[in-house]
Amino acid sequence: MENNEYLKSVLDREKITDDSPEVGELQGHREKIEKIIRDKFGASPKIIYGGSKAKHTMIRESYDLDIICLFKFDDNSAGKTLKEIRENVKTLLADSYFVDESKKLSLRLKDKENQTDYHIDFIVGKFEDEKEKYANMYWNGPEKEYIRTSPDVQISFIRDSKLNDFIRLVKLWKIKYGLNVKTFIIELLVIKLLDGAENKDDFETNLTEFWGNVKDNVKNTAVEDPANPSGNDLSDSFNDSVKDSLSFASENTLELIKNHGWESVFGLTKSLGEVEKIAILSQSAQKSPTKIKPYA
Repeated sequence: MENNEYLKSVLDREKITDDSPEVGELQGHREKIEKIIRDKFGASPKIIYGGSKAKHTMIRESYDLDIICLFKFDDNSAGKTLKEIRENVKTLLADSYFVDESKKLSLRLKDKENQTDYHIDFIVGKFEDEKEKYANMYWNGPEKEYIRTSPDVQISFIRDSKLNDFIRLVKLWKIKYGLNVKTFIIELLVIKLLDGAENKDDFETNLTEFWGNVKDNVKNTAVEDPANPSGNDLSDSFNDSVKDSLSFASENTLELIKNHGWESVFGLTKSLGEVEKIAILSQSAQKSPTKIKPYA
C-alpha cells in the first residue's frame, strides 16, 4: 500500500461521525445536561460544543466532549463572580453526575454511582459584554483566577485551518507515544509548522517535515492562543520539558519509519488474525532499537 493511502486508511480507522455510537451517547448526555441548566437558569446561558467535536479533529483512539456554558454579561442568576457561577453549576450537576474538579478549567462529569468516565468536560464562564465574542472563564489554580478567551475564535482557527487530518494523525501519534502535552498545543504546533504546506493531501511528506522541524527546531518555537495572544501565556504548557519530549519522540518516529515503515507508528489497518498481528508486531519490536517505542 502506498504510504499516503495507508495514512488515509488510518484516518478512516479513527473517523468518528455524528452517527457513531460513541458520539450518540455523548450527545445524549449533552441534551440531558442542557436541560438541567435550562430548567434552572432559563435561556440565558449559551451552551455550545468545544474541543475536538467543534474543531472536527475527533479520533476514535481517544475522544472527549467539551461543553461550554457561557452566561450573558449582565446575568447574575448563577452568581455574581465566576467562582460563584462555577460552584452553583457544579452543585446543580452533582444531582445527576459525579463532578471531578481536578482540572483547572473544566468540570469532568462521570457516572454518579461508580464514577465511570463519560469523557465529558464542562466549562463555565461569562461573556464580558453584549457582543458575546470574548468570555472570562473560571480558572481553578493558584496562578490566576480566570482566563479571557474567545471559544469562537479558537474553534474557527483550528476548524478552518484545512489541517484537521494532520492534527488527527499527530494527536494519534501523541497518544501512541504517551506524550504529556495538551491537545491545544499540538493543534497550534501543527498549524504553525504546516500552514505553508503546498500540498495538504501529501500526508507522508508533510508529516515527515513536521517531525523533522519538531526534532530540530521545537526548542526555539512558540505558540500563541489565537483568541488572546498576549493575555494567555501558554509557556507553562509548552515548556522545555514538553519540548524535549516532543523532539525526542519525533527523532525516534523518523528513525522508526525509516527502519520499519509507517505501520510501526500507527499500526495495522487491514483485517488480520490475532496470531498474524502478534507475529508482525513482535518482529518489528525485535528489530527496533531500544530507544524507539513501536506501535502498541
